[in-house]
Formats: sequence, C-alpha cells, structure tokens
Amino acid sequence: MRLQLSKTKNATSLYIVKSTYDKNGKRSNKVVKKLGTLAALSLTHEDPIAWGKEVARKMTEQEKEDRAPITVTYDPTELIAADRSPLYNGGYLFLQKIYYELGLDKICKKI
Repeated sequence: MRLQLSKTKNATSLYIVKSTYDKNGKRSNKVVKKLGTLAALSLTHEDPIAWGKEVARKMTEQEKEDRAPITVTYDPTELIAADRSPLYNGGYLFLQKIYYELGLDKICKKI
C-alpha cells in the first residue's frame, strides 16, 4: 500500500491506495482508506505526508501478517486429553485445492 495525493482546486487529499494488477499487467488502484485533507491533517500532525507514509507502511505490514501461512503439526504419539475433541474439520481441503486449480473462483466473480 502507498500514499497517494489527490489535488483539486480547493484542497489536497491524502489516500492510502492498494495497487492490483490484472492478467494483462494493467495496474489499477483501490482506495483503502481516506486520511483527510492536507490542511486538516497539518493541524494535528507536524508532517502529514510523512505520517501518511508511516500509516501506509503499518497497514502493509499488517496485511502481510494476516496473509502469513499457517502450519498445523500432527504428532501421532501425543495423547489426547479426555475433555478435548480430536476432530478437525479439514475434509474440504482437497476440494478447495481442486476448486482453485480449476479457476472456479474467478468464474464465480465474473458471474
């Protein structure tokens, strides 16, 4: 994510935007958050542009943490406590893999 300045004749607005690329390599921007106008932010922050860049950097780090892969370990020798359920709902995972390999998610979005 990055900071984008949008200038009009009345004010300059600051936005946090996320760039996405389609299969042809064309870039499009999606506004994630509107921070406000430069005049309004200069009242609360000494350097609004530097502050906006810092906010964008933090949002990018948070998004990377949210997309981090999760690994589940299985130890067949570990004893299961009597009050704990040993069942995991993972039976759909092989279907999910096929779903994404066939590109059904993209087809459904187009529909």
